[in-house]
Amino acid sequence: MVVLHKKGTAPSVHYELTNHLGNVLAVITLDANNVTQPAIESLTDYYPFGMEEPGRSYSAEDYRYGFNGKEKDFDGLGGGGSTYDYGFRIYNPNIARFLSVDPLTSKYPWYTPYQFAGNMPIYSVDIDGLEPSENPRNPQNQDEDRDPTTISKYIDKWNQIFNYDESYIKGSYDENASVNLRYYVSEGDEIYGSINDAPKDGEFYSNEVVRRYGVFKVDDSNMKEHGVDEKKIVAYLMHSFVTGKGYENVEFPTDGPVSSLLKKSSVVRLGLNDYRRINQCRYKAGKDLIDINFLEFNVQVYLGNAISASSHVSVNNLETFMGSAAVCIEKISDEDIKVSVINITSITSGDAMKHAAWNDYSKSVVRLKDKETPYGNISQTFSFTMKISEALKVR
Repeated sequence: MVVLHKKGTAPSVHYELTNHLGNVLAVITLDANNVTQPAIESLTDYYPFGMEEPGRSYSAEDYRYGFNGKEKDFDGLGGGGSTYDYGFRIYNPNIARFLSVDPLTSKYPWYTPYQFAGNMPIYSVDIDGLEPSENPRNPQNQDEDRDPTTISKYIDKWNQIFNYDESYIKGSYDENASVNLRYYVSEGDEIYGSINDAPKDGEFYSNEVVRRYGVFKVDDSNMKEHGVDEKKIVAYLMHSFVTGKGYENVEFPTDGPVSSLLKKSSVVRLGLNDYRRINQCRYKAGKDLIDINFLEFNVQVYLGNAISASSHVSVNNLETFMGSAAVCIEKISDEDIKVSVINITSITSGDAMKHAAWNDYSKSVVRLKDKETPYGNISQTFSFTMKISEALKVR
């Protein structure tokens, strides 16, 4: 959602970053006087029923829109804290209840007349304070989200903010090259794979899969000479995901300037910590070291870090873009290891509850062959080498 405001004589644009429930998680401000440096105006994490998590919220100003995208009343009306006006009733997320009886309570005798969203706040929203509803912003319930005209508008906005440049990424496509994945399932002539979605009865539960074969191998020699523009790389990958254009699987060169950006990332640090715990004693005893295959880690950019880093921690960098990734570590010589970071970008890749038994929304979209598939899954592989002695020092 884009909100326009005017500060003094210069207009400013506020981009609301929301999740599948319409909750405003972050607001990025783009001032007309400084369009190259977006700033974080607010950041918020919510409990399931909408109360803001203590110590996990920040706002440069009192931004008025929050849970379910509703406008909040900071003064509140009952139960403490802010309240939200849903139209027919006032809702207080601190007590997870509406403050008046549901006008449709006779139609739903199994519910308390003060319940919110049918007591299913992870799946449903309460649009107007009446009956629970499947979230209309959820791509599964809103076909127009995949309409070419709508997608074109999203991409136009993205291109303006992040200066999308298709020519920045160069390389060649190898139809026989494969992605290093953890689980595989064969369907006809195709082999699909996933890093975290273990198949059951030959099917993947959340569809977070990509084709095993066919990889676009990036040539980053121009970046070695002129430096890496991380913003352009993220814009390229997001453009490919949202439009369904471009390549399904992208691999960045080992020890190239792009892969090297992740050497100090949280996901790599977590992987190397596990590697150290497993192998430190073996290394000292001169025994063979054990490789680590497909440990999945969530990349958490905590609000405190985001605030201190200001606009540097946002959708501009690869670590934030990934959200979660798998780390593989293999010994390639007596002194060296190779660290690979594999990520699958999908609609549900950032959904912590995607494997919950009650979760049946927004399954990921597998790309169709030879056809543009908006929001279709894409993968990225990054890798670099490092000394074993250096890896065992990472904390």
